[in-house]
Amino acid sequence: MSCCLSESDVKRLCDAPTKSEKDTEVIKMDISAPLQKILKDRHIELEKVYEASKGVCLIEVGLELELERRDMEDALEIDDVNQLSEIFPALTKANSQKLLEILKARKTEFEETMAGGEQAVIEMNFSGVGVHCGEGWIVADKRLLENLTQVQNATVTFVVGTGSARKEIKFEPTDRLSFHVDLKKTAIKKCSAIHPGLAFMKLGRQASAEDNPDYKSTEWEVTEQQMLDDAKLPVFRLPLFNDLELTKKYSLIQMAPKAEGGLERTVALIDDLDIVPTMENRPGTFFVKMKVKNLEKYLPATPISGVAFSQDGDLFTLCGFLFSPDDGLAVAEGAEVPQEELLPLHGDSLTIFGNGKNFIYNRIGQQLTEGQSITYNYQMMAEFAKDLLIKSLADNFNVQFIFPAYEKEKFTAGHAIDATGYFASEAKRGSVS
Repeated sequence: MSCCLSESDVKRLCDAPTKSEKDTEVIKMDISAPLQKILKDRHIELEKVYEASKGVCLIEVGLELELERRDMEDALEIDDVNQLSEIFPALTKANSQKLLEILKARKTEFEETMAGGEQAVIEMNFSGVGVHCGEGWIVADKRLLENLTQVQNATVTFVVGTGSARKEIKFEPTDRLSFHVDLKKTAIKKCSAIHPGLAFMKLGRQASAEDNPDYKSTEWEVTEQQMLDDAKLPVFRLPLFNDLELTKKYSLIQMAPKAEGGLERTVALIDDLDIVPTMENRPGTFFVKMKVKNLEKYLPATPISGVAFSQDGDLFTLCGFLFSPDDGLAVAEGAEVPQEELLPLHGDSLTIFGNGKNFIYNRIGQQLTEGQSITYNYQMMAEFAKDLLIKSLADNFNVQFIFPAYEKEKFTAGHAIDATGYFASEAKRGSVS
């Protein structure tokens, strides 16, 4: 029995001006008794979730692989996702798993194609949800955007407007600023939240309007930036702490393609009885895990994945993500990601994200002004951001820059200039003069 609401149904309830009128609309909509019970006294929360849903996007990664007969034979002979991802560097382990499944299921068909002198063309598609976290940056599951190939082939779609003004705005695949942040395995026991590795990716202008005034945007960047400006997407500040508490209410947003084309966005307020909390025995941390039962009631489309929000009185916040085994990514490297649980983002994610993007912006500024007197200022600001980034990573996190890659730079203690000391020295010199 479904306990989620379509976008049009949510708008209908939100448009009703008073609680009594909202209750009347619920009755008119002929929805199930369990959903009516969930909606009771949660209309304000529903309005906030509906507004938040405009900042949730669908990310679709489509890959097309052309194989010779020898490639197919080698892949089937190896039959190991770990080794395949090493032989085909553009593929992740999830891609490799999908490749093996397709080759085994359609081996005869591909052999006939190759016998005619043609290559076998294999298409692999994965999808998931992301959240807009400001300046055109989105945050998503790292497994979905795990390497440069995934980033280059990602299509991002938001749904904006309502009624006749409703439209989907689509950001097509291209090279984009992107980096990963993930929790070290050695840090799991001392952190108060378990979350998947996060991928941050930039839409629109591939630089900072404030920090990179000399940057010349390409035509596609100008077009995308105008789309972002017109859309006025909600900006979600990444959580500063583990947001899971028993006294709060929780909700889910799902984005998925419809069979007839276009996207369907659903909103679900979770029944308290479907949340199973457990306390983890981790010294030095207050850690609550929350498993969600009966997910099919709240997330009707497959793969089952969604963005979670929490409500505590007037405080409405982004909580994190929810994943299930059917997302196609829960293979090999995905086994460590908890499934069917509310997964809060770690509190340090906000600081790391800020330091990471500031580092990129200042490296861009350094490159743009090379040979000018201001170059040194950008260099020192980049080193300052790098120093802060390394400190925010501490012993708990890893960072990997996907584009640009910064392959010659290390992001561990001792690998940044003491920019803090430099700026302190400059300030002292200025005060003396």
